[in-house]
Amino acid sequence: MDSIHAQLDKCKASLEGKIDFVGQDLAEKRARYILWTSAVVAFLVGFSLQSLKFTFIVFGLGFLTTLGVRVPATLQTTLN
Repeated sequence: MDSIHAQLDKCKASLEGKIDFVGQDLAEKRARYILWTSAVVAFLVGFSLQSLKFTFIVFGLGFLTTLGVRVPATLQTTLN
């Protein structure tokens, strides 16, 4: 029974990772900045062109940019 507990503790220790709070905070700030900037730019483009379609296109591009920045940063913090 003790050997099973030892193996489980060993497995748990190997699976548990450390969280990089500083890196996650930086990625969160960048994502928030990109989303807010893309929202303002999308609003201005849509307002100037009087087109809701362009508003959603610009914001969608901003959202995809945010994913491109945020997902690799999240993977990097979880792998290190």
